[in-house]
This record gives sequence, C-alpha cells and structure tokens, in this order.
Amino acid sequence: MLSFRIAGIPVGVHLTFLFVALLGASAYRGIDIAIWTAAAFVSILAHELGHALVARGFGGQGVTITLYGMGGLTSYRHGRTMTHGRSFVVSAAGSAVGIVLGGTLYLLAQSGTFDGVSHEVAVFLDSIIYTSLIWGVLNWIPIVPLDGGHMVEHLAAMLDEEKAPLIGQVVTWI
Repeated sequence: MLSFRIAGIPVGVHLTFLFVALLGASAYRGIDIAIWTAAAFVSILAHELGHALVARGFGGQGVTITLYGMGGLTSYRHGRTMTHGRSFVVSAAGSAVGIVLGGTLYLLAQSGTFDGVSHEVAVFLDSIIYTSLIWGVLNWIPIVPLDGGHMVEHLAAMLDEEKAPLIGQVVTWI
C-alpha cells in the first residue's frame, strides 16, 4: 500500500484503487487512461479530504484516509464534541467539496479559461470535472453505506438514536 500524508492526515492507497483505471479504459486509450486515473485520484482524494478536514475540525481524532477499489474511506474516532449534527456535516462535506471542485472547473471551462490547453490537460480537467460532479452527486443518494445514507442516519439519530440505523436501512430499501 502506498502511504503519504496530506495536511497532516495519513493517506493510504490500496492496490485495488487501480480498478479506477478500468473505468477509464472504456472511454480512453493509451496515456489518456493514466491521465483519467490521476484525475480520479485527485477527485476522490479531494472528496475524502472534505470529510477528513471537517471531522478533524469538529474534534475527530485519529483521522485517516484510505483509497481503494472504486472509492475511499475516511475514518476517525468521535471526540466529545462530535454531535449527530456535526456528523451529518462530516458526511455531507466530501460530496460538497467534489461538487464545488467539479462545478468550479466546469464554469471555468465554459468561460473559455482552458481554451488552447494541450490534449492531456484537457483530458485531466474533463476527468476531474466528471468524477468530482458524478462522485459527489451519487454519494448523496440516501443509501447506506454511501454518504447520503449516513446523512439520513445522523438526521434520524437527532430524533431517536436507537432507531437511527433501522431508519437508515429502511430508507435504503425504499
């Protein structure tokens, strides 16, 4: 596993993360597959950093990120200040970062900011826009274990902590 730190947060990249390259292989050829994979890496890492930085800001301890398979996981221990409302925000933060990143790049591209860039840079930017927006929106679907499912559970826990996991499962299956 590849390991490094960003903003003081340990990040591990599991070998299975290369599965993302297979997704790019359906749309790209040659070096563009590697560019797609790098862009997906940046997008998914930005998503997970959204969770991690907000969790740390709310007192989460032992914050770590692992990228694997087709996604990532931010883990942390809840501190005394981690309420269900704050946990909801932590769950929402990853997708929010992705949507802001992808949306900003999309608007810049539409305004002509990136006109004239090389093919490789265009593929990288298009791939970040696509993965950030799609990944962000899909993760807000209220299905456990996606972020949206956790958001439902945190909202439900504000009303009835014992029934929150059941409510999350019911919403997932509706």
